[in-house]
Amino acid sequence: MKQYVADFETTIPKTKEITETTRVWGYGIAEIGDITNFMCGTQLDEFMGWCKKGENKEVFFHNLKFDGAFLIQWLFRNGFTYSRAKKDKPDKSFSCLISSMGQFYSIEVIWSSHKKRYRKTEFKDSLKKLPFPVKVIAEAFGLEMKKGDIDYKTERPEGHQLTPDEIDYIRNDVQIVAQALGIQFDQGLTQMTVGSDSFTSYKTMLGGGDKKTGQKR
Repeated sequence: MKQYVADFETTIPKTKEITETTRVWGYGIAEIGDITNFMCGTQLDEFMGWCKKGENKEVFFHNLKFDGAFLIQWLFRNGFTYSRAKKDKPDKSFSCLISSMGQFYSIEVIWSSHKKRYRKTEFKDSLKKLPFPVKVIAEAFGLEMKKGDIDYKTERPEGHQLTPDEIDYIRNDVQIVAQALGIQFDQGLTQMTVGSDSFTSYKTMLGGGDKKTGQKR
């Protein structure tokens, strides 16, 4: 399963409340392991079409709680149903892993199924693995690429076409996170959260110690 980093640019900043009229005006996608595989666009329908097409995908958003709200709205508006099924998951369904505190960990979308084989996309939260702003991530990992700036107060009506500056801004955001995740994955840090990565590393240091006692087996 290929892994990607994606990001939405919307008509409100990520610190504000999402409403029914809030919309995505831009998106970007970069492949983890090959950040030159970058694409961007302006339509949420187009982004979801890419998710559905081809191979199963694992897509990271840096703050899934925010971007995931747009995903869930789109799913409900397009006839998807929420399912708690562990097996035999129905076509056009989705499930979420959300804590009692409202922390988003993952959203799994089942596009179709055939003989218990699923065409699916799993969205995950890179913020759980890299709990820092994108600017800090670039600095912490010593990346040459730096986070840019855009004016969020600029009017971007329906039909707005991305400017070169907006494309560069979106590209940097997804490629920075994709590079950092790629470094983590190469180091064997493949768990869903930084805490799980730390615990797994701790057990490895102990030679596969017992979860409860920490004693070597």
